Amino acid sequence: MYEEESKNVLLRRGSVKSYYGFGEAALPLIEPEDHLSWAYKLKVSAAVRYEYYPGTASVAVPKLGLIYAPSSDFDIKASWGRSFKVPILSQQFAPHVTYQYPATWVGASGYPTGSTVLIDYGGNVDLKPERAGNWSATLDIHPSWLKNFRASVSYFEVAYKDRIVQPVSGAALFSALSNPIYAAFVSYDPTAEQVQQLIASSSKYYDYSGGAGPVRQSPSCTIGM
Repeated sequence: MYEEESKNVLLRRGSVKSYYGFGEAALPLIEPEDHLSWAYKLKVSAAVRYEYYPGTASVAVPKLGLIYAPSSDFDIKASWGRSFKVPILSQQFAPHVTYQYPATWVGASGYPTGSTVLIDYGGNVDLKPERAGNWSATLDIHPSWLKNFRASVSYFEVAYKDRIVQPVSGAALFSALSNPIYAAFVSYDPTAEQVQQLIASSSKYYDYSGGAGPVRQSPSCTIGM
């Protein structure tokens, strides 16, 4: 359950139910007792996790693993899997807050004098789950003739899809209008109606543009956070 209050006034509430299931199996194919010349140990594993979020998504994500030891002195490990992450409650249900700043504060140049920008912060109930595929490989060295020595070298790779992030945050906000990578999150020259709709839908509105009270003029752009 997500709730946010201000001065004992409930601003927004939301909740999401979830159900989980997990299963794993490991199969030792070769053990040291087998005394094979080409393998000291070989073990494979498989796991699956099922997640269900009513009204949002359901998915089963697998994971496979392998441990191969040619000798007692080192192991070669490899794994592959997929992952799944739904947005947390605050990312979905946090109330929207709107700020108005001088456009120059966020990297604007060449705009008319007095240009301002509206910045909208808040959750998004339409967020979809984040997915990823990953794999890793590890060389684990532990020579029997060198007591208490152990070393590992690993490589891993993660490929994300539909990542859930705040697109413009922290110090990046000060270059939001000068860095082209943020252009997709900026609405240039919004209409007065769009501005008023944005402010009306916000739980709070703050004007740091030098004006007093409501918006003095239509901002030059709006930035979605």
